[in-house]
Amino acid sequence: MRLGLFTIIRRSDKLLLAFCVLIFGPITLISICRWWYLLRAVEIPIPFKEAFRLTFIGFFFNSAV
Repeated sequence: MRLGLFTIIRRSDKLLLAFCVLIFGPITLISICRWWYLLRAVEIPIPFKEAFRLTFIGFFFNSAV
């Protein structure tokens, strides 16, 4: 039997789930800033918004592949 997303969330430990969601934001922001600084260091001018977009594209392909 396959469980749906909402069933899994409903059965999860709410405190641990909230902690994981709260910790995901700063970790993602650190990854975005890291790429933004690295690209600027090699003199590739890129806006922060573009670094944000490229980081999430990278997250997707790391998960999918």
